[in-house]
Amino acid sequence: MHKFAKILIGAAMALPFGQVALAQSTGVIDYDVTMEMDRRFGPGGSNGFGQQGGGEPGAPPQVVNFTQHFTFTSGMGKVDVDRPNFRGRGGNFQPPFSNTTYVDMTHKKTLQVVTENDGDKKSYYTEEDFVTPTSVDTSSEKTKKIAGYNCKKAVIKLRDENFTVWYTRDLPGLNYSPVNGLIPGNGVVLSAESDKRSFVASKVALKPVEDATVALPAGATKISQDEMREKRREAMQKIREQRQQQQQ
Repeated sequence: MHKFAKILIGAAMALPFGQVALAQSTGVIDYDVTMEMDRRFGPGGSNGFGQQGGGEPGAPPQVVNFTQHFTFTSGMGKVDVDRPNFRGRGGNFQPPFSNTTYVDMTHKKTLQVVTENDGDKKSYYTEEDFVTPTSVDTSSEKTKKIAGYNCKKAVIKLRDENFTVWYTRDLPGLNYSPVNGLIPGNGVVLSAESDKRSFVASKVALKPVEDATVALPAGATKISQDEMREKRREAMQKIREQRQQQQQ
């Protein structure tokens, strides 16, 4: 009887620790994002959020603020954005497709998914390897806490853009940056700032996440980068046609 009681107590004590281990590899990171967006879009141009621009040549960039959520499991992640409410000249437009970004942390790939909003609502996706930065400097000994996590500083150049990055390795098994190409080896980037944009984590919530939440849409078809560009070109043509019809 005494041995049986020990077994029950041991099992009861093991359950919370198991739940904690699960939570440490699944959860959501919220980022506050500030970004400059070029107003100079020609007829039918897009500001990156599926809405029309309309600024004159030489106009100063438009600064937008929004929240980005990264939902993750131990190997996969999904990016969701609370998009700004843009109103372009000529009225609002219904984008012909929706965009979603997934991150395969196991194989170090970013997956861009496009889902048609009309018809059969088919989904297509492309794969891109994690980008290799132009240069990485992790020599700084500076540290600070972001969203409750100890972070180290790095200075990273990505193409022609220089970032100040703060990253943590206190989230086991995760390799993620809100900007592809800013992971200094491994870890999670909780802050990335350049002259044009910034991503700063406001909250890290460790909680259970079902695998289906971060899985690609069922039946999604893999296509090439060229095929994806063509689909986007066709979609922008539809937006131009919508705009012309509303202006008539």
